[in-house]
Amino acid sequence: MSTSSTPKVAQSVLVRSFALLSGAAAVTAMALIAHAAGNDLIAKGAVIGGATTILIIAVLWFAGSRFGTAARIAAGDSDERDRLNTTRAVADAGYAMGFACIVTLIAGMYGMAAPLVAGAILWAGLLTGLISLVVRTRRG
Repeated sequence: MSTSSTPKVAQSVLVRSFALLSGAAAVTAMALIAHAAGNDLIAKGAVIGGATTILIIAVLWFAGSRFGTAARIAAGDSDERDRLNTTRAVADAGYAMGFACIVTLIAGMYGMAAPLVAGAILWAGLLTGLISLVVRTRRG
């Protein structure tokens, strides 16, 4: 049995704070590399997307279980119902992305730009996954 002078809650906050700082360092490194390569728009996108993601994760982690399924999953307090709903929502997102691949493949043959194809596939998966999770959670 190990003894620690730091309480478990303080260790959890310390580990989570370190994880958030590591994420911020990774986002900063990606933005600096993209800027040095002359891709200013990619650097801005990395900063905006990374900062938004880190902020959402911080809110979910430090709020605990008070914000519903997403917060319970992020905090590690999810039960089997939460995990099952999340697994099914991710499966729905996969189906939607597969369907979006077929649609954008056909659209690409008619001249749809490659960034639009990639964006359509990613957005289809993200929105379907989020909507599916909300619906499955509300239905119980």
